Amino acid sequence: MVAGEGVHRGDVFLINLNPSQGGEIRKTRPCVVVSPDELNAHLRTFIVAPLTTGAHGYPFRIPCRFAGRGGHVVLDQIRTVDHERLRCASSRRCSRPERTTGRAARSVPAGRSTRLYGHGERGMLSLPPEGEGMAAERATGRYIAVEGPIGVGKTALARRLATEFGSQLLLEQGEENPFLRRFYEDPGKYAFQTQLFFLLERYRQQRTLGQLDLFSQGTVADYLFARDVIFAQLNLSPDEFGLYQQIYQLLDRQLPRPDLVVYLEARPEVLLRHLRKRDRDYERGITPEYLGRLTEAFRNFFHHYTEAPLLVVNCSDIDFVEHGGDLADLIKEIRGMRQGVQHYIPLGSR
Repeated sequence: MVAGEGVHRGDVFLINLNPSQGGEIRKTRPCVVVSPDELNAHLRTFIVAPLTTGAHGYPFRIPCRFAGRGGHVVLDQIRTVDHERLRCASSRRCSRPERTTGRAARSVPAGRSTRLYGHGERGMLSLPPEGEGMAAERATGRYIAVEGPIGVGKTALARRLATEFGSQLLLEQGEENPFLRRFYEDPGKYAFQTQLFFLLERYRQQRTLGQLDLFSQGTVADYLFARDVIFAQLNLSPDEFGLYQQIYQLLDRQLPRPDLVVYLEARPEVLLRHLRKRDRDYERGITPEYLGRLTEAFRNFFHHYTEAPLLVVNCSDIDFVEHGGDLADLIKEIRGMRQGVQHYIPLGSR
């Protein structure tokens, strides 16, 4: 490619971002040109911003669509690249981008380009219209975390959501924790080892989410990385929790945030009934008192949670596993979820 030839602000190219260091986005990814055309016409280098679906919607990341998928323009990863790195983002020859005849891009504040369009039909990049929620963007191709206390049905719901949205499923590997059974037998002795194993295992899993690109199918997880703090506060001594917090904070800053958290809550007696029904031997010693403290700890945590949109679901008197109607109603709520906090209290709940 001749320097500057056919390269315009808003064009999308596949760019190899390697080598990278630290928290920089890596690998070959679609990137949008953000440098002005006055520079693009004369220079051999261009300023680009990566596109990704594996990123939380921070205020400085612009929602967009590219190749029919929702994602973000990651402005905090903006960089300059040489023209030799540019490759077309579609199988067609790169050409001047044209506005498609489909939906119009929404107006944006000053400083944000309204010409975010890519190459040809399959290379379209556009900002989503104002007011669209999970129905258009976040129900598919995004990162959803299901949370709640033990026995509330997180994994069962996560499996069904992954099937519904065609997403990959990320499950907590609780039974692989070699300290878990010993923790239930002697919490005081094995709490720290149990928490540290969970923390590092979840970190390893979550790191894979940060590598998702714009063409990924999305992810549904049956846990939120931050849930570890709830159990740590409940089970660790003050000295142990202080050490744990230092490790947690170092790891947490490197991980992506979900696009939606679905928090399931239920009364302690309902949780206990679920635990007795599934009858795992190492859970038989869990007491109603412990479940009561755990339920309250979850409520307190999510009362102050602000890192992602939050849907709070009262599921004490519904069964989305056995009753398809309950599941369909819940999926409808998830598809309509937007920003902030919303509470879903089914008619059968008390």
